[in-house]
Amino acid sequence: MSTSKEGYDCGEIEHYKNDCFEKFVESNRSQNQQQQESEQNVHKEQVQGNKLKQNYIQGWLNNMDLNTSHGAKEVVYGLIVVSSDTAMVLFDPSSSHSFISREYVEEHKITMLPMRKPLIVNSVGGEKKANCLCPKVSLNIKGKNFKANLIVLELMGIDVILGNGWLSACKEVIKYAQRSVLLTTPSGERIEYEGIQPVPKEYENDLLEGASCEDSNVD
Repeated sequence: MSTSKEGYDCGEIEHYKNDCFEKFVESNRSQNQQQQESEQNVHKEQVQGNKLKQNYIQGWLNNMDLNTSHGAKEVVYGLIVVSSDTAMVLFDPSSSHSFISREYVEEHKITMLPMRKPLIVNSVGGEKKANCLCPKVSLNIKGKNFKANLIVLELMGIDVILGNGWLSACKEVIKYAQRSVLLTTPSGERIEYEGIQPVPKEYENDLLEGASCEDSNVD
């Protein structure tokens, strides 16, 4: 007769209940340690991700050029004077910030300063990074003077985008059907700016020339 005995639960020879229980505890201890290490790694990754997010500001921009703004119903497009010259502008409450194209900044030699934290802009064309700001840029809308802090952005098909923050400060009301926007001037006066329909790229120069003539007649 064989004297060998099968162990408790594990099937090993000469392995009794107490031994098997110790093996079970040891196995659980190892699994718990692995789980703790995995949770610690996840926590480290989250901490590192949060630190990375603290190093920049998040923003978004849905309309960057005439192609995207042409079909947008929630914006007003037009021409205003920006830093003494006529610029194509988009009043866009869906934009998180106000922007100005780098090309326009360089062409008109507008003061540009580095930002303390870069802005990562989520747009239709993917993420874009902005590092510079033009502070207190002069805007002339219907003969009334405004100021705006404009973030410099590459590859914009529009000169200036006035976003949610600036529009809210001016207590804007956009009339989408009339393509106009009501604004409150710094002196408290209420004005209505009437926008225009976006035009194809090949006609932009003609439009700008016409606007320049109109601006020269403003007192």
